[in-house]
Amino acid sequence: MTWLRWIWMTKFEPGDLVLITIIESGFTLCAMSRGESRGLREYSHYRKYPATLRSLGGTMVLVTKVTHNKLDQPLRYEILQGDTMYSCTALLADKYFIKLS
Repeated sequence: MTWLRWIWMTKFEPGDLVLITIIESGFTLCAMSRGESRGLREYSHYRKYPATLRSLGGTMVLVTKVTHNKLDQPLRYEILQGDTMYSCTALLADKYFIKLS
């Protein structure tokens, strides 16, 4: 990753409503459906999911918290989908989130 990626990265603020997209290659963000981990990961939207993954492609989520580094660049987003909180890195958010509001 180059430093230019950080400069042009889309920034989201708490209270933003975003749509999790499915990119052209068919990948989207998936959540662990069991266990303590609430981190999101990339997975193919069209492949058969393991029992532990749930696709979030096409869903709307609310950004609730943004973690920044010392240079005020976003590192991690906390998002709310339904009644479940998830954590997503800024790189994945830049790739899969579209701001709606």
